[in-house]
Amino acid sequence: MDSESRPKESLAPGYLCVDRFLANPIIVSALHHCWIRGWIDRWILEGVIEFDDPPPNASVLEAVLKDARIATAQDDSLVLTAEFKQAWSYSDLMTTKLEFCREILSDIEAFGLWLENPLGFQGHSKLFGMFDYSRCIEIEPINIQSTARWVKLTTVLSRYEAPLFFETIPWDQHRSWLDLGGNSGEFAMQVCRRFPDLHATVLDLPVVCYLGKKHVDSFGMSDRVEFQASHFFGDFLNDSHGNRADRKYDLISYKSVLHDWPDEHVLELIKKAWGELIPGGRFVVIERAKFPGSTVPLGLGQAPVWMFWNYYRSPAFYESILQKHFHVYAETQIVHADMTWMVTQVVKPLT
Repeated sequence: MDSESRPKESLAPGYLCVDRFLANPIIVSALHHCWIRGWIDRWILEGVIEFDDPPPNASVLEAVLKDARIATAQDDSLVLTAEFKQAWSYSDLMTTKLEFCREILSDIEAFGLWLENPLGFQGHSKLFGMFDYSRCIEIEPINIQSTARWVKLTTVLSRYEAPLFFETIPWDQHRSWLDLGGNSGEFAMQVCRRFPDLHATVLDLPVVCYLGKKHVDSFGMSDRVEFQASHFFGDFLNDSHGNRADRKYDLISYKSVLHDWPDEHVLELIKKAWGELIPGGRFVVIERAKFPGSTVPLGLGQAPVWMFWNYYRSPAFYESILQKHFHVYAETQIVHADMTWMVTQVVKPLT
């Protein structure tokens, strides 16, 4: 099917207002410092930007804040703008992005390498180095610490991305959901809260599941979202003790997973998911999509999105796999957020 001719428009979600205040390294560094000093919360509470003991370059900081429209003059005082206060209502997202951006600032200096030699950039990049899946196998302190850095980012992104897909998938028609590569379980939690008859199993690497179990348990959702530690290749539905998971799934999804893998591995992963899906069940791929002529946001706060630009695919790629190998025609809906997202789904035939 021609998925590109059937877009589903959506209003820009509110959380995207965060990125306008994370445009460049100077603003990010200034905001990060104001945050860790506790100034932003204080300024919001007191309604005015003041320092008990002004730093030597406070006037420069104030100029940066005004230039970024974080602050504005009001009477004889400097106050935070209403726009920034709105963005700070998503403080968990903004502060996580601030920390992440600070860690990958050196990647910006290699923009030319990213542009001209994506594979070379991947070997150089702190961002790609952070997503080191080899550190996700053995549950030991150094691996937990390393994995937790990027799981924190993907968790907060999933928190705000999940509502984008509440209306695109008939979640209420399903009861047993396998979320492959479901990370900390945040996406599954958000969906299960909205659809109370749905139970989710998140399959991911052992260290990710270790972190995910703690995360889900902290919200009292472990009865609705469980974890299964496994590798994607081999018999990926064996648990960590080698016992076959005895569960039938009527919904299986990959969200923000398949772009990580080359074409031949994507085919293998889809085949494995298809084999675990009961007849009449639904298979779903949720990914950022790349179309001819499309662009990607290039602010520093959106670096985790645009640096992966080379790895995004069009919906036709996934639709063609499903048609060629399973003789089914998938439907794709388009959702607009930080960039274009695709929701490609198909129901497995009963025979």
